[in-house]
Amino acid sequence: MKLYRITRPVALALLAAALLTPVGRPAAWGQTPPEALQIMEAAKYKTAQWGLAVAELPSGQLLAGLNEEKWFTPAATTMLFTVAAAMEVMGPDYRFRTPVYSSGQLNFDGVLNGDLILRASGDPTMGGRTNAAGKLEFPMPDHVLADEMPVRLVKIDPLTALNDLARQVAKSGVKRVEGEVLIDERLFEAANQPYKDSPLTPMMINDNLVDVIVTPGEEGQPAKLDWRPRDGQTEIENHVTTGPAGEEPNVELKVSEPGVLMASGTVPAGGPPAVRVFSPPDIGAWARVLFMEALERAGVELAASPDSGNQAELLPEVDSYKNMRKLAEFVSPPLAENCRMILKISHNKHADVLPLLMAAHTGGYSFEQGLAVEGHALREMGLDTRAISLFDGEGGPLGNGVSPRAITDLLRLAVTRPWAERFRGCLPVMGVDGALAMAVNRQSPLRGKAQAKTGASLAWDLLNQRLCLGSKGLAGYLTAKSGRKLAFAIYVNNLPADDLEAVAAVGDDLTRICQALYEAF
Repeated sequence: MKLYRITRPVALALLAAALLTPVGRPAAWGQTPPEALQIMEAAKYKTAQWGLAVAELPSGQLLAGLNEEKWFTPAATTMLFTVAAAMEVMGPDYRFRTPVYSSGQLNFDGVLNGDLILRASGDPTMGGRTNAAGKLEFPMPDHVLADEMPVRLVKIDPLTALNDLARQVAKSGVKRVEGEVLIDERLFEAANQPYKDSPLTPMMINDNLVDVIVTPGEEGQPAKLDWRPRDGQTEIENHVTTGPAGEEPNVELKVSEPGVLMASGTVPAGGPPAVRVFSPPDIGAWARVLFMEALERAGVELAASPDSGNQAELLPEVDSYKNMRKLAEFVSPPLAENCRMILKISHNKHADVLPLLMAAHTGGYSFEQGLAVEGHALREMGLDTRAISLFDGEGGPLGNGVSPRAITDLLRLAVTRPWAERFRGCLPVMGVDGALAMAVNRQSPLRGKAQAKTGASLAWDLLNQRLCLGSKGLAGYLTAKSGRKLAFAIYVNNLPADDLEAVAAVGDDLTRICQALYEAF
């Protein structure tokens, strides 16, 4: 099947026109609780469009709806489709296996007269989040958001997999490599994350980010600067000073010259460390240097220079690996762990990697092919994909359109799949964990009764110098007060917001609507 590609500007223009067509005043029917309608009809929502669908499980019978067939901007609830398709295509127990091969002969003295090749498997975490129990750790907010808000870093070494592979290579008897050290990144086509200048590549270390940690000193003194993962090729100039206590941190990173990053600004005295991130310009070359340094730490001498870059032209034919010696292999936790992180904390980058992984898993190569695979999988499950439009895996602000009914249909179909419980276990639990941990208090009857994905899309209204909430959504499973099992989706699109507190209030209203559904059904 030939895939025709529409250029991004044309696609965005066409899809934006469709998504922003007014849907008018919601037409309520069924058993939509009056308390929910009262929230939706508040004066602050006069510019907004609401959508709602509530379906009984396992039958899928629609119990209530508001504009349930209309398209809404789904924001991160898009990830429900992405993760469901990935579980269908790859299976929740799929594990990434990242091998290291040798070309040439290894003599009795431990000298490899050939190249050492790390073949990237697309593993999104490479051991950098895996704890002793084999689970992925993902603080909230995650470090990928460091340039937008205060974050926490996982304590696990982002070089875990590379260090493990290097030790295995040394244990195999290799003491010196006379040839090159290469990273094979041919699993899928590298792409920038939609809407962001953030690379999606088969080789990912620390989400392809360097964490720069700036710790305040005494007021007026230089701040302390550190970064991870450390490598001998990265140079960061420290021009950050310690400002008065109580101020907001203001740290910027920029390239001052090739290979040199400059950190400038201030951090408040007595405050916590500030974290900023940057992405190396050449991920393959960066990963190669990190692997070479891991090999040297493991006692393997290298003739290759770290300055020569990742020389992809020296890679062998893909089919030749079956005839080469495998010296090492790193095995990831099951795919379900990646999916749990994606849905629990709304991890955009990993959600956008999934279409590329689905493409590679089925013999494809590109992001577009991955979305085609996703569409095929969803249709095979029984979903009418004409009721949705997807442009990415994460749910960016343009190109994605989803009807509330399509979401409840997906959730209904998911409960019939062999991976149903694994999928449901990936969702945030109301008042317990993930993005819904603080949605209700411990005394709320709704606590623990809903497992749902949140979504929000914000933009800045330049004309009026205010926030615009393009979308806020909540979709998932609900065990009602009566014990009935439900699938639900709630959306509100297009309303101004004076500040972040007003945005949070909209989220509270969606929780109140969920509470009304819990009580009514």
